[in-house]
Amino acid sequence: MHSAAGTAGGGPSRGSFYAAQKSKFPLIKHMKNPREINLHRSSSASATLIADNQDLLLRILHCLPPISLIRFQTVSKKWLSIISSPDFCRLHCRKYPSTAASSTAASALFLFRKIGGIRELNFISLDQEYVNSMGGIFSRLTNFVKGEILGLHSCNGLLCIEFNMNYSAREFIVFNPTTNQHRVIPLVKPANKLSYVHPYVNIAFDPSKSDHYKLVCAWGDSDRPKFRFLVYSSETGIWREMVKTLCIVESWSDKLSNFTEPYHFDRGVLWNGDLHWVCKTGDDTICFDLDNECVKPEMPDLPWSNGWHEVCYFGESGGELYAIGLNNPQTLLFDVFSLKRDYSQWVVMSCIDLTPLVTLYPAMVDQRYDPADEKMCDFHMPYFLVDEANKQRRLVISLDGKVISYSIDDMTVKEIAEVEPGLLFCSLRDATKYRWSEACQHVETLACV
Repeated sequence: MHSAAGTAGGGPSRGSFYAAQKSKFPLIKHMKNPREINLHRSSSASATLIADNQDLLLRILHCLPPISLIRFQTVSKKWLSIISSPDFCRLHCRKYPSTAASSTAASALFLFRKIGGIRELNFISLDQEYVNSMGGIFSRLTNFVKGEILGLHSCNGLLCIEFNMNYSAREFIVFNPTTNQHRVIPLVKPANKLSYVHPYVNIAFDPSKSDHYKLVCAWGDSDRPKFRFLVYSSETGIWREMVKTLCIVESWSDKLSNFTEPYHFDRGVLWNGDLHWVCKTGDDTICFDLDNECVKPEMPDLPWSNGWHEVCYFGESGGELYAIGLNNPQTLLFDVFSLKRDYSQWVVMSCIDLTPLVTLYPAMVDQRYDPADEKMCDFHMPYFLVDEANKQRRLVISLDGKVISYSIDDMTVKEIAEVEPGLLFCSLRDATKYRWSEACQHVETLACV
């Protein structure tokens, strides 16, 4: 009766009481079928969730470096199918910053040279954490090439290898050391092939612009200082011979007692969409127009400040073409030149003084140095890196028995490797020093060959 009176008298009912509380406190709803999560398996559950979401998986895979993707092919048949598909490889090449224009791209250098009548193939890893990976890549390369290597050139992760198969038949191979894929390119000689001698082959590949690459072959004439060019396109699979030949100026005739190539035709540099070679005397450069497949008519001369013309480095970094030259043979001052994109002139960007390094590395100065007719320095520069994002310039220096990396802006030194001459080269003066013309940049890529 009391309860009924209370209700009838206007007291709050049970339903109205809870309705009033709902606006003041959180409403707690208990799960009818609560899920249980094992923390030991939570990471596995997340991986399963990602793997089941195709779009999310692709976005993640496109951000990973190529060497990691190679390992992830063993995760499952689905991952193998995705990563090895040509469409995925093409898209990854365009998105992942592994071109030479990327300031952090080069992870190692392939080294190839002929010294003491012997051809040497080696490598230097620029990052301590990449030594083992590069060792595996180098092992695959040496196991793959069965004949004598005659030439080696690289561009954005692809290698062009010229070698003698069984020391008789000459072959060209385009090889991706990251994926271990290769393609044999048939050798074609110029129409007037009797007077042409050893070819110099360069590969040009820019994944940001095209999935295809080109080979540019420069043939020298044994009778006179003249060169003919042939171009191979991976898109068509055809060699095309350039109609016009490149004739070296008459002044070169006096410098060539026997036939010698005046340019570093085996070390072309891809920049601004074209291929570039520098003269061995440092006098000038040549630009080969890849789209029109012809030599551009004129190139500006390097603005040397004195009579000593020596190119210590020639290459691309951070989207610019650089040449480094000795400022004065009696000093350790080096000029850094950069070519304008309109090809109007070479500009002196800076002057590098390497004198402070001599205290740590006395071997950088030639102990037999004669100021009358010789240069003071006794080292080479196989690599130059410009990182605009971090405002850093780094120079890799190869001196007697050691390879170091020198940060020009904060003047810090990092020792990369020690070099021993070996039994074959122990009596040769430059056995443990490598030039820029003997180094090929290596970057990872999934590019199809």
